[in-house]
Amino acid sequence: MKFKQVILILALILLNTTLVLGAGIGSNKLTYQVEFSPDKQVEFEYQLITTSSQTMDYELYTMNEDEIYGAPPELRLNLTPYIRFEPIELKNIAPKTNPKFKAIIQMPESFPIPGEHGVRACVQEGTSSGGMVGSRSGACGRIIINIPYPGKYLIIALTAQDTDLGATAPVELFLNNRGLEDIKEITGTLYVYDENDNLVKTVPTEKTSLLSRERKTQKIFIDTIGLKPGEYRIKAEIKWDEGVEIKEVIFKIGAEKVELLEITKTYQNNTINPVEMKVKNNWNKKTENIYSVIKVSDQEIKTPTIELGAWSEGLLKTYWDTKGLEIGNYPAEITIHYNNKQDTYKETFTIIEQAIEKPEMQKIKTPISGIMITVIIVIIILILLNLVLLIKLSRRKK
Repeated sequence: MKFKQVILILALILLNTTLVLGAGIGSNKLTYQVEFSPDKQVEFEYQLITTSSQTMDYELYTMNEDEIYGAPPELRLNLTPYIRFEPIELKNIAPKTNPKFKAIIQMPESFPIPGEHGVRACVQEGTSSGGMVGSRSGACGRIIINIPYPGKYLIIALTAQDTDLGATAPVELFLNNRGLEDIKEITGTLYVYDENDNLVKTVPTEKTSLLSRERKTQKIFIDTIGLKPGEYRIKAEIKWDEGVEIKEVIFKIGAEKVELLEITKTYQNNTINPVEMKVKNNWNKKTENIYSVIKVSDQEIKTPTIELGAWSEGLLKTYWDTKGLEIGNYPAEITIHYNNKQDTYKETFTIIEQAIEKPEMQKIKTPISGIMITVIIVIIILILLNLVLLIKLSRRKK
């Protein structure tokens, strides 16, 4: 292949990469939730977002989410036959025109499989793109149809937010009746356990009921007065018409405190030693300007400042020069500074004799000289010649 032909092919590839087309989709929501209703028709409006620099066609199509997510065959419901587009396709769309289109769902009298099922309304570039070989990109919006279960069907969710020492912990209890029958009574109790699994609080929920396909949210505030900073577990025991449901969630009570977890305690004499401190932010917010000052053997050592996110750990690093100090123990005062606050810890640093590695004797490798290489080559050649002669003699005897 000539040089000019190679240059031409590379130029065409480069030109083609600049013409890779794109398509996006816009809407008030990219995920719609719809409750099933027999023979109901629902329309969803979308807008094509063009990124191509040329006029082209776009295709509209659907995708079945139960199949995408690998639902078991017996639980799959194909919603694609119930959705259509207006217009059917988008033709000759100029750059930056961004036309609108509708996805219309016509629900049947009933669906055979209850539950939450999804379908995607999608757009992509047409197969023709001016003769260039380019990738076809596209985008989709999600439509979720909630199909009710026969009888009563209660769905429960529990969430809790971290809080600060002395404040209340916000908890939300979500109740959703996905069944065709009403739920007459729902009661419950929240049990709060500490890190040692001790019961520390008991909070009742509000007594309520749910109509068919009705949703409610209860907001509960747990008083943390008398509780220590740390991690807590909420166990919600919810009683309703057809039994008892258990839900659990974790929340933390934070204090504006940076805690010293670990520190280097053993050092070598007559050298500069690294000092590392592992610290933890026990607050629900980011803490800035964290640093430490260490007072030991009439020296004052300061670390650079760091910042830590909520409940995160980090390292404070500095160095301690032990030149001139004797082997032994030294009392150390470590002060952690943060947010115009400080906490002081007492530790003991130990200086030991500096370890000196003894040099090990190593075998000296004898270099291979040029004469030795020549001898080896001659020997190999002689061996090959002997093999050839032996083969010829054996053939003559035959």
